[in-house]
Amino acid sequence: MTEAVEFEHFIGLNVIPKSAIFHPNGQKYVFSSGASLVIGDLIDQHVQSFLTKHDDTIISLALSSSGSRIASGQKGESADIYVWDYDSLEALYRFEEHDFAIQDLSFSEDEHLLASIGHEDDGKLIIWDMSNGCIVATANNVPQGTACVKFGGFVKDIKRRDTSHYLIVTAGADGAVMWDLDPYSGDMISMKLVGEVRATLSRCITDISFSNDREYLYGSTTSGDYIIASIKANKILHAQQATKMKLNAILVTAGGIVIGCGDSSVKLYNTQGDFKGQACLDGSVVSLSLSPDQLEVLHIIQISFLS
Repeated sequence: MTEAVEFEHFIGLNVIPKSAIFHPNGQKYVFSSGASLVIGDLIDQHVQSFLTKHDDTIISLALSSSGSRIASGQKGESADIYVWDYDSLEALYRFEEHDFAIQDLSFSEDEHLLASIGHEDDGKLIIWDMSNGCIVATANNVPQGTACVKFGGFVKDIKRRDTSHYLIVTAGADGAVMWDLDPYSGDMISMKLVGEVRATLSRCITDISFSNDREYLYGSTTSGDYIIASIKANKILHAQQATKMKLNAILVTAGGIVIGCGDSSVKLYNTQGDFKGQACLDGSVVSLSLSPDQLEVLHIIQISFLS
């Protein structure tokens, strides 16, 4: 006879990009621990809710802008994605099109779409319709080593007005690629971000973030610098050195650029690239999440113990 075990409390979490994400209500946060998705409470650490459909380690998370939807992706033989309703804690969709692992997930700002990228041996970027769970578009030509994906609002016309096409950026070992998605036809046009000589990109991008007006893209890299790119010019403008170690996470806030560094620090720069300050921690910073009021950053560190 097999009996189900009901979780009471989880301690510990998966050390992955976007390990823990602030919920827009300002009190809750979402993280993964093993194959379980957990909703925690920042005020009362003993209050937790569990979402337990996965059968292997969760390695990617995304939260919609309103917080009403959560997406989680796992590694392993199934490599499935689940989309959850935050209020009911029920799984709305299960997506099974990827193989090996789900590298990253991103909701569009209007919550109509979800983008997913698979393991490099899978090589697919898939856009999912959140109203019915159907596939809107698929790209099978994602560059090898693509590690992150993010919606950047809508493609702008020549007068910088929003069109009906979505802008998506993928990035990783081969730099950054912009995708122009027509949600009605499912057509996606890709264009790689080019670099000037002084900012030639020959390293892996680990995380990306857009400026509030969606005109600039910022990316942390394994070389210890972060790149600044112009969406309008389709060009990498500058690479700013932050540390000699790997950068794992980047956020654009009203106060500047926040960097999660492998040298156990969180660094702050203004949008011009000037260093403004840092906080020194006890381990490599692998994940950053901004609070709804942009006054706090939830960070996850990885601590190594020597035997």
